[in-house]
Amino acid sequence: MGKWTADVVTEPSKDHALCLDLFEDEIHRARLQRNDQGQLVLVCYGDTFEVPAVWLANVIQRFVADAGTP
Repeated sequence: MGKWTADVVTEPSKDHALCLDLFEDEIHRARLQRNDQGQLVLVCYGDTFEVPAVWLANVIQRFVADAGTP
């Protein structure tokens, strides 16, 4: 398992809504974003991969706290 990082970005096609891009060794693996119903969803890209659950839970908690609710 590689080194995981997360970057807060905005999505121009969704009125610049905040999203969280997840990278493993600089490979864009997933995006945490709100869907059209306002639910927080994880969109995964490419091959099957493993994400450290504790790290992901902490990242999600920080993102929700910083971004707030819709």
